[in-house]
Amino acid sequence: MRGRVKTILLGVALGISACLMAAATPVVYAYASLPIEDGRGHDGSSPETAVVIEADYEQDAISTEYTWLYVHCLTCGLVSQSLQQTGGRTYDVMSMVRSNGEPYTVYFDITRSFGNW
Repeated sequence: MRGRVKTILLGVALGISACLMAAATPVVYAYASLPIEDGRGHDGSSPETAVVIEADYEQDAISTEYTWLYVHCLTCGLVSQSLQQTGGRTYDVMSMVRSNGEPYTVYFDITRSFGNW
């Protein structure tokens, strides 16, 4: 009886975990709207080439930023995060360090979602 209860509870826990993971599917980020003068695309290396986050709410933007970082710099460690406002746009600036010790900074344009909870 005890083993059966444990099996049922484990099944319920796994089912809840699967539902929570499905509900936490990140918002897809998009590159858009800023001029590209250097041909590099929106790689996030500067405000001019910031990764534009097309989210309506801050919580979705945050999730999207971390998803982008996970995909593009899995081995990076976060050193600091700051907010920068320039030219009427709002940027989330992530200062990272790569696994080899090299600094890495990414600019996310969060103008659309900034202040929208």
